[in-house]
Amino acid sequence: SDVAIEVDLSAQKQRKKVTGRVVLQERLTHDITHLKIQLGETLGYRAGQYAELSIDSLPGVVRSYSFATPTQPDSSVSFFIRKVPGGQFSTEINEKDLIGQSVHLDGPAGDFWLRQSTAPMILIAGGSGLAPILAIRVVDGVDEAMAHIERHSSGHTEAIITENYALARRFMAEVDSSSVMVNASTRFADGFEYGLGAEIGISTDKLHARGPVGLEGLTTRKYIVFGDGQIRQ
Repeated sequence: SDVAIEVDLSAQKQRKKVTGRVVLQERLTHDITHLKIQLGETLGYRAGQYAELSIDSLPGVVRSYSFATPTQPDSSVSFFIRKVPGGQFSTEINEKDLIGQSVHLDGPAGDFWLRQSTAPMILIAGGSGLAPILAIRVVDGVDEAMAHIERHSSGHTEAIITENYALARRFMAEVDSSSVMVNASTRFADGFEYGLGAEIGISTDKLHARGPVGLEGLTTRKYIVFGDGQIRQ
């Protein structure tokens, strides 16, 4: 059936151009950098909106990125910028030292932002995506955590950080996902990392085979990963 989406733009934040300087350039992974910019004035925005960024070292190059954090009292803004192969702007951010350099922002932009409501939500990602809206949920214990995972997980990869061996074994046994990590990054859930060769597809279904299926095609694997805090570089 068709889905009708009504958007109230009356509370839209006013778009403006502001200039700031880079105060933090933190490499999070091999291809993602956290860029924090200190603005001279507060730029109001909502979760889901984005800004157009340009820097002095790349005149005429403008790129759009979603805000990575809520509005800060010190007027700073943050962006997580992934390096795109051949991307002029993202390569500059990920490879060059930009501390102290001026950054020009034009925003906020984007009509899909979070409205306060108790009704179910449909999240639609546009060209520059949606900023994080709910990143962490606090629960009372492992039972509530596993119930949340069972209800909302795609069944791809889950992880637990614990020093309790019995709890880790229970988590591994009861969480029904294709990969379960214990004290290790979920980024290890990768075909190449598992020694399966080049990863040519990703399935979040449990039974993914199509067409004539024999016994092997009716089975699935569950990967168990033990660690003591490793991350994937």
